Amino acid sequence: ATWITMCPLLLLDTRMPRGSLSPGCEEHLDPAGT
Repeated sequence: ATWITMCPLLLLDTRMPRGSLSPGCEEHLDPAGT
């Protein structure tokens, strides 16, 4: 879960789909590659 340090904004709202608060961090949030 190293993306937490790169996308701290995700901690503000984990309900956001793929971390909409942090554009560009979705690559770290989507290990499945969907």
